[in-house]
Amino acid sequence: MVDSPGQFNIKIKREVYLAGDDLFRSVVTRALNVLSFLNIREMDNLHRPREEMCFLIGDADFRDVKGLQSLAAEFNKAETPLIHKIIFATAPVTLEQQHLFFAVEVGARYTVHGNAKEEQLRAYLKRVALEAQDVGSITYSEQEFEKAARAADVPKLEGMIEKLSARRETEDVLGLLTRIHQKLNRYPKVETYLKKILALNPQNLWAANALGRHYLYHRKPAEGIEVLEKLSQFHLLNSERNLLLGDAYLNAGQANKAEENFKKGQQLIGDKKDPRFSEGMAKVSILNGDFDAASELLPKSDLSEQVLAFLNMRAIMAIRTKDYERGLKFYSFALNGCKSGDLLRAKLMFNRGIGHIRANQPSEALNCFSESAKLGGDKFSRARGPLEIAKKIVAGEPGHDAADVNKQQTYLQDLDWESLG
Repeated sequence: MVDSPGQFNIKIKREVYLAGDDLFRSVVTRALNVLSFLNIREMDNLHRPREEMCFLIGDADFRDVKGLQSLAAEFNKAETPLIHKIIFATAPVTLEQQHLFFAVEVGARYTVHGNAKEEQLRAYLKRVALEAQDVGSITYSEQEFEKAARAADVPKLEGMIEKLSARRETEDVLGLLTRIHQKLNRYPKVETYLKKILALNPQNLWAANALGRHYLYHRKPAEGIEVLEKLSQFHLLNSERNLLLGDAYLNAGQANKAEENFKKGQQLIGDKKDPRFSEGMAKVSILNGDFDAASELLPKSDLSEQVLAFLNMRAIMAIRTKDYERGLKFYSFALNGCKSGDLLRAKLMFNRGIGHIRANQPSEALNCFSESAKLGGDKFSRARGPLEIAKKIVAGEPGHDAADVNKQQTYLQDLDWESLG
């Protein structure tokens, strides 16, 4: 597709999505009309599966803090590197450092601002669209990665690692290597590459954010909090940062600091409804043992998987410290709120059964394992083995001799909990 004869030869139509109000959409659409290689699409189609790069252009009026939160949430959902995110700063004319940090933190690759921002935008889109066709460019490699990742093509991903490892270690190259190793579940490598990025640029907020999440995912809340707190000066304009830090404090069992961050984030979004903050405050109440307050904050329908995973985690921690009553209360609350989804209920019932085993309550454990086996069917069958042993123990027929009894008791006590995420 030719834009200007003899000057540009862009073969593929690139989709453009505009995150902003009608006035913003009108201004940007007019500015881009001369670029024939672009197709402006409706936002509803942004998150469909894709193999080609597209552009997401967001309206950032830095005087409108609430509007920035909507933009941050929209950008945060667009995680694939094939969605090339751009900030179109409508105000102020001159940006300050905190504005640019906000843009970097939400994943924008470029920010246009000032009196010539329409011209800046056109020139940038031309350059990136051409680069995406260059086999040697990082943008082309990102497209290769997306295709290989979608197809779960491990040999292709391995080949990409080899090629990228031979290149100079820039932030972009290291970032793509990080994503590849994430896809391959090679977590030590993920941590290594994220640390390399931060060594090159301590203000790479994507890497810091990813490293913080990495630590939290691997149950290292102290390390995660340390990384995220170093960036606390940047979250004044971004409620997404408060959500992440609030969850980090919850995982560390620090209810007061978690509550402080959720409240700050809620203040940033104003009266806009965002269930993630309500869930955060509900989890604070759960951590404090106030289930009635948590119920008031949570929907009357099914609890989200995030809340159920949190309840599961807190239950396991309580039972491991022999606070059985508290741990089983977490499971009761979770099961009352998990009204549909047999697979999730099966896992929760299985874990509750382990709690009753640890509390030396074999009859209650038997009921849980029986219910878990029914709900899980062939998709989740872990309860079948412990169910048969629990039946014998409850019936007073645990085994033929003392060694057999001891073996069965050890088997039940050594059962490991099922993760919900």
